[in-house]
Amino acid sequence: MTIHLTISRADEVVDLVQASIRNNIPYDAIISIEHPGAKNLTAEKGRAPRLNQEIGVEWKDKQLILVCYDVEHSNFGVPAPEQNIVTDAIKFINDRMPAHRPMRLLIHCRSGKARSAGLGLVLLASENNLSPDAALAQLIKIRPIAAPNLAIVEQGDLLLGQKGALIKAVLADPNVTERRAASERARVHQVESRRIMPKP
Repeated sequence: MTIHLTISRADEVVDLVQASIRNNIPYDAIISIEHPGAKNLTAEKGRAPRLNQEIGVEWKDKQLILVCYDVEHSNFGVPAPEQNIVTDAIKFINDRMPAHRPMRLLIHCRSGKARSAGLGLVLLASENNLSPDAALAQLIKIRPIAAPNLAIVEQGDLLLGQKGALIKAVLADPNVTERRAASERARVHQVESRRIMPKP
C-alpha cells in the first residue's frame, strides 16, 4: 500500500488539517517532529500542535509526536536523531494504513525542510516501494525545499537494508546538497547565537 505524502511547517498544520476535513479528504495520520522542550514554545518556534486539543479528540490517536534535535551529527553537544524516529513512524503508519486506498499522511517539523523531509524520504522508499533515486525525486516534487536530515536518512537506510543507497542518493544530488549545507550553516549560527557549547 502506498502513502500520499504532505510535508509542512509546524505553523501550517492546523490549517491544513482543517482544510482537509472541509474538503472531505481528511488526513489519516499526522507525524509531528519537535525539539526536546518544544512543547513550551509556539508553533512558529517548532512546537507541534496538539490536534486533539486544537481540532478534536478524534485526532488523539491519529497524531504521533516524535522528539529529536535538528542536527545531523552529535557535534553540538546534543544527540542526533536515533533509529526510534524511523521505527516508531513506520509502526504508527502500518497500524493505521487503510485497507483499500493509499494513506493520506502529513509530516511536519518546524520548517518542513530537514527532519520531516528525512523521514518522508525513508517512508516513500519503504511504503511506496521506490528506489532511492525515485524516492528522492518524489520527495523533491512534494517538497521542493527539502534538505533531508542525513541522520534520519542513515537510520532509515540501515533499517530498510539499503546498504547506503538512500544516503548516496541524497549526497549525489547537488541541489539537495546545497540546501543541506545552508541548513547546516543555520544550525551553527543558531547554536552560536544561543551560546550552546558542546558537552566535554
